Amino acid sequence: MSHLGTTLMQQGDLSAARDVSEQALELWRRRMGSEHPQVPALMSNVAVILARLGESEPAKLLQTEALDMAKRLLGEGHPSTFELMNNAATTLSEAGELDAARTMGQAAVDGLTRLFGHEHMQTQAAMANLAMTLRQQGDTDALRELETHLNDHFRKLVVDAGRPLRG
Repeated sequence: MSHLGTTLMQQGDLSAARDVSEQALELWRRRMGSEHPQVPALMSNVAVILARLGESEPAKLLQTEALDMAKRLLGEGHPSTFELMNNAATTLSEAGELDAARTMGQAAVDGLTRLFGHEHMQTQAAMANLAMTLRQQGDTDALRELETHLNDHFRKLVVDAGRPLRG
């Protein structure tokens, strides 16, 4: 059910995505308990949708609650905790809190890099989100450095591996 919410969000149907994601969260809480380790991720998904709907304050509150719960249930160094930090950075960015978004995004990138390295897809996704924040801030030097790394990684993955590019 939560995957359906994500799909609806990606398709631009934010209202339906919100309804489905909130139902999934409530169902999970009832069946598995409010302290289940999956609950913070479901909360974070709802918060991302709220942010995209322009409901910044409820989104930030829910994102903070999700991140605090993940730290408590999973630990501060858990991969899911860093993913929730990345989501929180996105929520902050969409709320226009770019300095806080940058700090949170950088912490997510740093944590994921320590766990998985620069080449891992979760690290790359966090780097791409951080790049969007840097672009919004107008920090062209930091953005250029990060985009160079992302482009180098893409080249290694696709071009150097002999995979054809289609345009």
